[in-house]
Amino acid sequence: MDLKSALLRIGEFDSLTYDHGAHKTISRLKLLVSPSRRPHGWKHEDDDIGRQVFSMRRLKKNQVEIIEDNGHLGCGFIPKSLLVEVLGKSEDVKKASVGSMRGFAIQVRIIGPSSVGIAKGVLVVKDGIDKIQVPTSMVKVKKSKTQPLHDDIVLNVQKCFPWEAHRHMSRIINDHLKDPPSKAQMKTLKKPCDDVMRVLLCKGVDGDILQRYEEDFKEQTKFNHASLIGVIDPTGLIPSGKVFIPGMGNKTPSRVFVTRVRV
Repeated sequence: MDLKSALLRIGEFDSLTYDHGAHKTISRLKLLVSPSRRPHGWKHEDDDIGRQVFSMRRLKKNQVEIIEDNGHLGCGFIPKSLLVEVLGKSEDVKKASVGSMRGFAIQVRIIGPSSVGIAKGVLVVKDGIDKIQVPTSMVKVKKSKTQPLHDDIVLNVQKCFPWEAHRHMSRIINDHLKDPPSKAQMKTLKKPCDDVMRVLLCKGVDGDILQRYEEDFKEQTKFNHASLIGVIDPTGLIPSGKVFIPGMGNKTPSRVFVTRVRV
């Protein structure tokens, strides 16, 4: 079997266009070899987690469904029970289970030759569902129109959110949380990326102010920014056009600048 025929059994690769350059096709091919993450807290001698070293699961076709996109922008839903099954006894699940797991999310790659095709994006926990819901905006390569390689669906977990840097930042910003992060943990936090700085400059912020903020951040004397993972509202209760930013305690400012950054 030649390479083209093999790829067409996974997804409709011949439907990809070059409107945005050949690199788009290459980026779609890379989704097939995306790395998986090892569950945080994994130990070699722990058989239960040892079988999930790379957080990759083979699911049945009826465990995933495609839904219409309604402002999802690459974010779908996963039931709590299935998330716990996928991540096993990892530290990620232990920390998330302290609360309702609302807002807990995973960055994924999904490959389902006969049903999904190839999808990428984020899945956030949602109550009241019994299967993964993938909006059309997550689908990057349509399902195979030839003889699909198999009927199952492969779920590949790349990252879990919130991650450690998010927790460190929340312990700085939220005055309701005790036990501030150590100096070593503070060093894991990153300054605003160059894209954000350029956006602020274009919005009229003085360059000297931005430079001073970078210096203050480096000296760990000022923290007025955070890099977050944005997800769609799984409750349906947040009004249209609004953004809910949790974890700021009494320090919630009157105005917040929000911008999207490609990672």
